[in-house]
Amino acid sequence: MSKFDAAPPNTHAGGDDDALRGQGSLPMNPTNDADERVDMDTYAKTVPLWKRVHQHSLTQMLLLSVQAFCGPAMADAIAGLGGGGLATPQTSNIATAINYAMLATVCLFGGPIVNKLGTKWALVIGAMSFPIRGSSYYCNSKFGTQWYLIFGGFFTGIGSGCWYVAESGSIMSLAPSGARGKYLALWIVARNLGQLVGGAINLSKNHVKGVTGGVTPDTYIAFLIIESLA
Repeated sequence: MSKFDAAPPNTHAGGDDDALRGQGSLPMNPTNDADERVDMDTYAKTVPLWKRVHQHSLTQMLLLSVQAFCGPAMADAIAGLGGGGLATPQTSNIATAINYAMLATVCLFGGPIVNKLGTKWALVIGAMSFPIRGSSYYCNSKFGTQWYLIFGGFFTGIGSGCWYVAESGSIMSLAPSGARGKYLALWIVARNLGQLVGGAINLSKNHVKGVTGGVTPDTYIAFLIIESLA
């Protein structure tokens, strides 16, 4: 029988290296998992409660869900206004095109970028870019500042790209295998609830306007406040 037909090593059929051990000796392929286990009793006694709550995966998922509600969900709500809710949507369309171009570029090369920055700082950069969108639409609607709207589309595309890459990795790593469905449901509800709240804001601010055209500038203030909470 050739060596390719023989049984693999370290098995009874292939001549186990442990076969000569007597009864009562160490088991085959011994491993020491004691160092890798977490003593929950010791952990609960030595780590303060606030730190345990802060480090819990559910707390981290809640924080990411809040950011998803305040950031991407509000951006989708503004996009759902049609032309950003402006009476002349040409500038908004240009800003949106720039935003998605930068978003696609950063997401394409986002892995090395996030590895260099770290997940925390990638999320911070993304959260800092969220209020720029609402403020740029407000300034354009109130004062006609078009350059800021285009600049906002460029910067929010970069920030949102970093945030999306960091978020996706965090979502998959935070959710434990036994409760992954619950954790993902919490995140998805937060993402879609933002669009519902954004539509309610639009309705409450513009239901008595009674004329065609863009939405009132106060609408963007409400979006800006929510985006700043991220």
